[in-house]
Amino acid sequence: MSVRSYLGQLTTQYGNQVYNNGEKDSIYWNQWIDFYVAEKTPKINWQLNNKTKQIGKFTVHQAVANYRGRSYTAWYALDIPLPYGPWKLQGLPGLILEAYDANKEMYFYFKSIEYPTTNTAIITQLKRPKDHPNTWHSLQGFKDRLDDIYEKMKINSILIAEKYNAEVPEQKIKSEAFIESF
Repeated sequence: MSVRSYLGQLTTQYGNQVYNNGEKDSIYWNQWIDFYVAEKTPKINWQLNNKTKQIGKFTVHQAVANYRGRSYTAWYALDIPLPYGPWKLQGLPGLILEAYDANKEMYFYFKSIEYPTTNTAIITQLKRPKDHPNTWHSLQGFKDRLDDIYEKMKINSILIAEKYNAEVPEQKIKSEAFIESF
């Protein structure tokens, strides 16, 4: 069985996670306190190049790809022949130890790594609170919720500006307003 889990900064008691189930070719993740999404594992079209650098004791190789509207650079270690990485970034011939988008709005790096590891922790499916409905939203459902949040923010900013006789703030396009989770 091929499963992976990545823990981000703890945002809820259950954590902010991306869990990849290789047998189902799907990833499961949560956003906010109550929103759980299931989607097919993304296929990222990485372009490998000859650039290398050191991260700790590992020589890492560079790859670049466009993924969901951003241009990413990833540094992966062939010495750790696992096709995984942080967040949803994966699919290279070695473990991704650093990755970032062109604007460095998204930046992932390892502070430390134990390879091979002596850790015997069992990684399990992303957990929801017991009182949470047993439904997983689609990626489109997540995008729709973002659109709804964006529209509410836009309307609220206009109403507040009108209430205080202020200039209506310039509305940014959605890609500037959200750092995507999808």
